[in-house]
Amino acid sequence: MPATPQSDTQRKHRLTKLGFHFLFVGAFAMFGGAYRTSNLLLILAGLIFGALVMQWRWSRKSAECVGIRRRFPREAFAGQPFRVRYRFTNVSRLIAIWTLRVEDEIKSLSGNAKSVAISGVGRLNPEQTLISYCDCLFTKRGRYRFGPIALMTTFPFSLFSSRQYSEATAELHVFPSLLTLRRRW
Repeated sequence: MPATPQSDTQRKHRLTKLGFHFLFVGAFAMFGGAYRTSNLLLILAGLIFGALVMQWRWSRKSAECVGIRRRFPREAFAGQPFRVRYRFTNVSRLIAIWTLRVEDEIKSLSGNAKSVAISGVGRLNPEQTLISYCDCLFTKRGRYRFGPIALMTTFPFSLFSSRQYSEATAELHVFPSLLTLRRRW
């Protein structure tokens, strides 16, 4: 069964700092071109706003076309590294998706420790599935909650940041560290 973007996801699309600068320069060129009746400034403003609209549409569609699943190892021990695998699936038939980053929040249920697991994919072709991983190391045993997952892309120009939040959480039990027994035991 192919992974599809979950229905419990929230999406946020925002201008980045570079996008605000781009918007300011475009507005300045538009108003300057209208005031001075300069066609070159109006053409420049049109190119800038066209790039902003293209970036918005591309990053929005990229965030909507990705399904993500998390997979834990069978067992995890305190003091030993393990891998959490993330399965990215592009459900689009036409669009390749670039520079995806996933941030998975980790919270200890026995204490108040918080951390973030970060992983990513460089390119995800249409209808392709890739697996990426994050190496984790817990120093204490206990229960840990992973989630929510935030999937982000700013491709192609980093003018917009599109994020997809999935509220799906999962728990992982970390066992005590393994000890070697002496001969007397």
